[in-house]
Amino acid sequence: MSEKYKFSKFNTYVENECGEMIIFNSLSITNAFCKLNPDNTIIFKEALNKKQANLISENILGHLLNRSMIVNDSIDEMKNLEYMKMQVITRTLSGNILGLIILPTGKCNFRCEYCYENFKNGKMSKENQDAIIKFVRKKIYYHSGVSISWFGGEPLLEIDIITYISKKIMDICNSLKKTYSANITTNGYLLSVENMKKLLSCNIYQYQITIDGLQNIHDKYRHLIDGSPTFRQIETNLLNIKNNIKTCIFHISLRCNFTQESLTVLNDFSKWFYKCFENDNRFSIFVRTVGIYGKNNKLSNVLINDGIGNICSKLFEKNQKINNSNIIANFQFLSPGGCVCYAGMDNHFVFDSLGNVRKCTVALSEDYNIVGKIENGEVIIDPSAMAKWVTPQPMHNKCYECSCAGVCMDNVCHTNKVQGKVNTHPNCPHEKSAIKNLILIYDKANKIEYIDK
Repeated sequence: MSEKYKFSKFNTYVENECGEMIIFNSLSITNAFCKLNPDNTIIFKEALNKKQANLISENILGHLLNRSMIVNDSIDEMKNLEYMKMQVITRTLSGNILGLIILPTGKCNFRCEYCYENFKNGKMSKENQDAIIKFVRKKIYYHSGVSISWFGGEPLLEIDIITYISKKIMDICNSLKKTYSANITTNGYLLSVENMKKLLSCNIYQYQITIDGLQNIHDKYRHLIDGSPTFRQIETNLLNIKNNIKTCIFHISLRCNFTQESLTVLNDFSKWFYKCFENDNRFSIFVRTVGIYGKNNKLSNVLINDGIGNICSKLFEKNQKINNSNIIANFQFLSPGGCVCYAGMDNHFVFDSLGNVRKCTVALSEDYNIVGKIENGEVIIDPSAMAKWVTPQPMHNKCYECSCAGVCMDNVCHTNKVQGKVNTHPNCPHEKSAIKNLILIYDKANKIEYIDK
């Protein structure tokens, strides 16, 4: 063996209960995970401790090289990271897809305790709807496809707008043989079987619906404008969809924003999920913690500060009997650039209901978030405003030594960047704190292959 090799700095190593080494590489586009049997784990650990990758047998070495877990000693991995970061920002890594987040209304039927929106903007005008369609018709020639995310307010308050814009853009993509995909973030209160069928006819296959624990906790934080409860209606809608819509083309991710209070009934929440969605892999749990956004600090005394890793592990353990290896939805972020915010991407735009073109869905009331407007039926983008969002900043020094750097890459919150705030510390994604828990969950779900068997 004449060439000299080294272990990738983007590897995360976890040893499972069987004494098997699991390796995850955050910059690997394919086959980012692999596993070694106990005997080879001993040899691997010795080579790792000595920092001598050449001690590994040639057979295993070849597999690790293919997964970028071991690289030639001459390779500058940071250059590879910067190159892939550029591809993420320009969306070439995801196939040069044109990404749109559309808010058909800024109004909402809920008044969630931790929400940052002001609900002042009403229904999107027909003129603005047609301008968005026209914008896609012009831009599509430079892209391989379109991806639409429906957001709000509560988007289902204006489902007719969703169906109108969707059908028009689907027709454009079909005529030009471009790809089309769509997803929606909804509180689920209006997601009846009838509305679900309308959305499926618009190729909206990915759904995020928030359920914050069981009924008493959920209704405390996520209630209607008049304070009325919402849990039972959402639960009824989900069960009706499960039982009456048989297609497997959709997936519903139940986002649970945990607080210290909801952690106390985590076991009961797990039992509820098991009872409702046993053996139905169209449903999964997306774990997050409640955070303080904007000026809202009413919940500061119930925030969770130690990450989501243990929560993910407990939810998986309680539901292992479910025939659903995808029960934890957080794995979607474990890919190169998977945690990079859409606000920093060059081919990604947010259209609010008033006709402003924005980059961020959190700073919806801030002028610095505007990068264009709809004027006289045309979408006009301000290149200088766009540049402030998509021009990358150097990563924090600590990030260059982090094995998870491949998934987050651009560690700055772009709203801070645009406002000229100094990047004083890494802005680590939730998945970093949970990385070892997620790797072990992936292993227990039999998702990781051996490279030595």
